[in-house]
Amino acid sequence: YTSELFYEGKLMASGKQPAHKDFYPLTFFTARGEDVQEKNSTAFYNNAEVFEVVERVEELRRKWPVAWGKLDDGSIGVVTPYADQVFRIRAELRKKRLSEVSVERVLNVQGKQFRVLFLSTVRTRHTCKHKQTPIKRKEQLLEDSTEDLDYGFLSNYKLLNTAITRAQSLVAVVGDPIALCSIGRCR
Repeated sequence: YTSELFYEGKLMASGKQPAHKDFYPLTFFTARGEDVQEKNSTAFYNNAEVFEVVERVEELRRKWPVAWGKLDDGSIGVVTPYADQVFRIRAELRKKRLSEVSVERVLNVQGKQFRVLFLSTVRTRHTCKHKQTPIKRKEQLLEDSTEDLDYGFLSNYKLLNTAITRAQSLVAVVGDPIALCSIGRCR
């Protein structure tokens, strides 16, 4: 998937990783919720995604494949673009005694590797907005392609590449499906 999406099919996987019997290597979990931005903050959070991520981490731990070796919470990573979301996910995982699960901003995982990676996208279709361009007529806005929409880090293919290539066996994306299927490289 990443070879086709980011490298025009020129990148070849170096090995075969054991698959999970219940999840595809790229799995999607729906959590629409609401993305919230506090006053005077540039960060967003989405509590529905926080709870979905924690629930799915717990489910994964219960269904950990023998082929992956001994369960090690440190081999589970959660990435998200926003510090507020990191803080909330960490707090909920601590409540479940899962503080060894790594929760980081996408910018902080360059060079790291996880058996499983959960990607909390945070944003919803309600905050997709047109990129800052000269004023357009209403008719032009309706005709514009989704290339003109800004969906935070999902519109940045370099950050998206960094996020989804941190996993060895499973990438689990948690987010708003309509927004994700209509924006940038995720289309």
